[in-house]
Amino acid sequence: MLEETQKDLESGEQALAKEKLKQLLPIFDLPEFPLGQAPLGVDVLFELGRRARERYTNLGLIATQIETRQSREETLAVAQSLAGPEALERELGSLELAAARARIQTLAAKTTTPSTRELLAAALAEIEGAERAFALLAREYQNGWKRKLVDDPRDKSETLRNALGADVEGLSIETASGAVERVPWTAFARNTTALGHLFVERLNRDYTAEEARDVMALMHLTALAEALEVAEKMFEPAKKANFTAGNSSEMLAGFDNAQAWTAKSGGATPLFLTDLAAAQLLARVLQDTTEGSYASAVAGSERLLKEYQDSLLVRMLSDGSEVKNEPPK
Repeated sequence: MLEETQKDLESGEQALAKEKLKQLLPIFDLPEFPLGQAPLGVDVLFELGRRARERYTNLGLIATQIETRQSREETLAVAQSLAGPEALERELGSLELAAARARIQTLAAKTTTPSTRELLAAALAEIEGAERAFALLAREYQNGWKRKLVDDPRDKSETLRNALGADVEGLSIETASGAVERVPWTAFARNTTALGHLFVERLNRDYTAEEARDVMALMHLTALAEALEVAEKMFEPAKKANFTAGNSSEMLAGFDNAQAWTAKSGGATPLFLTDLAAAQLLARVLQDTTEGSYASAVAGSERLLKEYQDSLLVRMLSDGSEVKNEPPK
């Protein structure tokens, strides 16, 4: 039964473990045996009794230690799943929304921390909304778009192309030579400007509030990827990089493009507002660092980690190495 109580503590069932130990302790209330007359094997029972009493006495401390260890392990797992070249950061940066959705669903199923579960639920809602936004364009193409000219995000000349079709995978466009080419939705990754042009006044009707929220979700996720790309140079130790006012504007431009959908959607989601505030503060921190205002940069960094630790932006800035390298308490 001692092994059972350990499993109970590992699963957070402290009350159940306490009750089992309470029932177990009387079994080990053994009498004192005269020297040399103790039955064979009684020393094992004495040791088990000692362990049971010790566990019962230190139940709260043991549970706290287990919770702390599990919290560290969970924090590390979440960080490594959100940040880095093989994590959610990459999937949002390439608009691989199905992969991003599967990742968040898997992660949420293993997560117990309330704040992290809330963040993952909000992130999942944004990803599913983004998927619906692309599906909406494909569906409405069959009903006739108001405008057929679209940006080709692969072409930096900003030349408009005629859209010949749209489906769940992307667009079919007519090139300058008259050939038909496929442009996958993933080509719009890290490009809120092209995404905005793709959706604005595209339908032969007004967007519903729900549809506009889905478009804003897509813009939000893309703005995050854009912001991380702009900030990336400042987190590479081997590079001596500067972060200018122009970089700050560039970093926040995607959020401005997303906010253009606020009125149509009935308001921004709490996660969007949190990420926006985090991005604004991060931009200030990076600019202060470049300008040599180190005290302000340090204070801003501490505020960023404290007040916005449950933003997607901050979560995708860390791969959990600081948790991994932190000595256990």
